[in-house]
Amino acid sequence: MNLSSPWFLQPIDRFSALPAEIIPLIFQHLYSEKVALIHPISKRLLPSQQRTLYHDVTLDSWLRLEQICNTARLEPTITAHVTYLMIDIEPIFGTRVPKEAEDPETVSLKDFKQLLESTIHLKKLTIMGSYRLSKFTLSHEIALNCLPKLEYLSLTSSFRSWQDPFHPGHYALLSYYSELSYFRLNVLRSPSSIHLHSKPVEAVAPFLASNMCMVRLTGPLTSSQESVKHLLTLFGFLFSVHLQDSSTTSRIFELLDGMIEKPALDYLTLSRYPDSGPPPLNVTSPNALLQFRSLTILDFTGTCSSTSPSFYSILHNLPKLETLIFGLDAPVSLEHLTTLVSGRTKHKTLETVILDNVNGEIGTRVEPDGEPYQDSQGRFMVHPDWVIPEWTDTFSREGFVKFLEDMEDVDIVIEGTALTALEVETEWEGEMDVIDGIEEELCVLGAIAIEEEMDERARFL
Repeated sequence: MNLSSPWFLQPIDRFSALPAEIIPLIFQHLYSEKVALIHPISKRLLPSQQRTLYHDVTLDSWLRLEQICNTARLEPTITAHVTYLMIDIEPIFGTRVPKEAEDPETVSLKDFKQLLESTIHLKKLTIMGSYRLSKFTLSHEIALNCLPKLEYLSLTSSFRSWQDPFHPGHYALLSYYSELSYFRLNVLRSPSSIHLHSKPVEAVAPFLASNMCMVRLTGPLTSSQESVKHLLTLFGFLFSVHLQDSSTTSRIFELLDGMIEKPALDYLTLSRYPDSGPPPLNVTSPNALLQFRSLTILDFTGTCSSTSPSFYSILHNLPKLETLIFGLDAPVSLEHLTTLVSGRTKHKTLETVILDNVNGEIGTRVEPDGEPYQDSQGRFMVHPDWVIPEWTDTFSREGFVKFLEDMEDVDIVIEGTALTALEVETEWEGEMDVIDGIEEELCVLGAIAIEEEMDERARFL
């Protein structure tokens, strides 16, 4: 209080006078509205303020990680408020397979452990771009002593010292995270860097994680096929599985044999983006899908799906399928898809088809009074930030338009970027008409200028 000011000019702290149960709700509202009060308001409000500010923490550099480790050492009651911690040291994307940024090791493992010990309410932990910290999180020191409430764990790393980063022996201690329900592993390695582990996968003792129900594995999976299959087995009864393979092999469906209780699986995503070279034309028979009789959501991305009639026949025989998703670059046959979703052969439970296999984006438009984009040779073109849809023989624009017309009377919802792609292409054609109009106008003006010049010359002759 400023005693030199008259009493009627002194600020009144009405905020602190509010009931104790109201104050946290106000800060929660501010947090949901992305408003941060970074300066202390009053001693009474400070705990609620800290609880809000440290609820969700993202660290995008080693310096920021070092700073919060210092906070955990000096004032552990502050970091105790953290429920979501993301350490995002971005990898270097200058090579085919992203490399981890250099680790200056300014944060010791002892300091990192002290940070995790202080975050007693942490539920979500994401570590990206640090092999040292990712590996340490899977060690006895952390799994046995820290993170009692951890529900979500995501690790993105090269795991460069491990011959086989998918070997189940590396993940045995996940079972000590008793509340863990979601595990994501993204391995930044080339297929050729994966080598057979000296310890057979069969020698790994079962470590069934009681609450684990969702798993996402990304990297050269089929280059380490037996390890991935055994790892899936040890995870137990899974509800949702996402497998994204960067290997050049075509055995992704064989990985599904590692599931223990196949009928329990509800949501399956399969994705293939080979690390190098063209993908093989054939994909191992997806008959393995028929083991999963409880699937309600099935998602294909990259070169996982097929345009063959047998592939759609397999989809038709999934008795509980409700949502079918074709992601970017997934091959789709409109002919066989029509058979699956309409007529006498219509799938009985299918409700939604999401077609994200074709992408398109509207870019910079030609200014009404300006000039269009010109390439290096001076030709007028649509601005290069437009993404023009790439249609295929089995999923052509004309065929898709007809498919949508046929689906008007069918009780299945059609969604996805392919619908937007139609609009983008229409807008692009309009943009081309504008450019053609500008070129035509310039040609007319050029012709007039030439004619006027010739008339001018004729006067002097």
